[in-house]
Order: sequence, then C-alpha cells, then structure tokens
Amino acid sequence: MAARAGPLMLWTMLDLNSDAMDRVRVSDCMRAGVPTCDARASLHQVAATMSAHRAPAVIVRGPQPKRPSSLLTDVDVIAAIALSDEITAGEVPLEDALTIACTRSIRDAAQLMAEHRASDLIVLDDASGHPVGVISATDIIDAYVAVGADQPET
Repeated sequence: MAARAGPLMLWTMLDLNSDAMDRVRVSDCMRAGVPTCDARASLHQVAATMSAHRAPAVIVRGPQPKRPSSLLTDVDVIAAIALSDEITAGEVPLEDALTIACTRSIRDAAQLMAEHRASDLIVLDDASGHPVGVISATDIIDAYVAVGADQPET
C-alpha cells in the first residue's frame, strides 16, 4: 500500500496515552465491506466499482485469497489515469498492503500507521483472515474525538 499520510504533525497531536485508545477496537471504527478487484482489472473497471459502491478504495486481491496484496485508493486511480488508460489494477505501483486484525485497538492501528507513514489499513477477520474492511487515519481521528468528547476543550 502506498504511504499517503498527511502531515506528520497530525500524529504528534494525538494523545496516545489515553486509555480510551486501548478500549476502542478497530472493528468499532472501520468501514466495512470495501469492494475488491482482481489485479487484472482495468482502471475503468476499478473506477466503475468505486463509483457503484461510492467507495474511496478497492482491495486488490492478491495471489493468496486470504491475503490482499494492496489497497488501491481513489488518489492512486487518478494518478494512474493521468499516465495511461491501459494500466491494470495490478500495474499501479503500490507497496504491499498493511493489515490489522479487527479486534486490535485503535491505538495499535494508529501506531502501525505512524510507523509506516500510511493513512489506511486493511482490516482482517481474526478467525478467517479474510479482509472485512478498511480503517483510515480519519476513522481513528473521528474515534479519538468521540472518546474524548468528555474532555474540556482548550
């Protein structure tokens, strides 16, 4: 998965010492049901899937059915379209997907994102290992704000 993190300052603003960050699970915050595509899918097919599902990302299925190979975002598709209409999903230059189990905490997700300067993680079901959704930096920030709603504003 390509690193698409925003300013690094975003991560330093999060109080990762909050106990609430350990209690909230990835499954509580993720976007479930992210569409998938085959690595041989054309950019047009990928864009049509994103459009039909109103999804900002598509999981590109890898050679092993349980493990996705990458997360193709709308920004990746736009960049690829700018180069050529003939590129397939598997030809878009992306890093291997970063994954996290759905039962892990959002602190764990935030730390993984920070370590890899990534803005999205593919969420896997603990039992089956299959992808069940995606969690983004925005999802974690939204959860952080929600759990800190009882905190006084400064």
